[in-house]
Amino acid sequence: MRSTRFHADWVFLNFPFDVRYRDLYVALVSGLVLFGLKPKCVLEVSDGKARLDRLIRLLEKCKYSIHDLSRTTGRHNMPFELGLARMLQHHRPSHQIFVLDDQPYRLDKTCSDMKAFDPLVHGNDPESLLEALENKFHRSERSLKWKQVKAFHGAVKQALEPELRDRKAHDPYSSTIFKSIIEVSAVAAESIGLLR
Repeated sequence: MRSTRFHADWVFLNFPFDVRYRDLYVALVSGLVLFGLKPKCVLEVSDGKARLDRLIRLLEKCKYSIHDLSRTTGRHNMPFELGLARMLQHHRPSHQIFVLDDQPYRLDKTCSDMKAFDPLVHGNDPESLLEALENKFHRSERSLKWKQVKAFHGAVKQALEPELRDRKAHDPYSSTIFKSIIEVSAVAAESIGLLR
């Protein structure tokens, strides 16, 4: 891995692209925006021969990475990208890795080499995921009440539905929709006074 300058507020996201994950995806991306961070993911990397190289460059530019291993059956992209992040952390100890799962202690059984990474357990519930993000990324200078976080999440979901409908995008896993979630989240956070 090269020595690359990283952005202190960038978070690389590694999550499943499946229909059942949609609400968690919206909560994950919007929650990071709420807590003042900039989500980044493979959706921003174009397909092609050098896609893996571009993915690695994007990961190297992020101070944090979040890896949701709740749906790793059949596909191995998520554990693979977690491995890339771990290698990055080995060469740049300031890179912080967070692992998400829907069940406690499963990682101990499926990947015992990762015991040092206590997963943040969301139980497939967007509010639990937001709470886990708040516990890890909330900055003490900003006082948030849980009621505000829930109102924010509701506003993002409500604002995003027409966007998905207008684009006929039942599958939200495109770079356009990813960017829309970020934009809608920033507007929602500002409108209820949660972003400066």
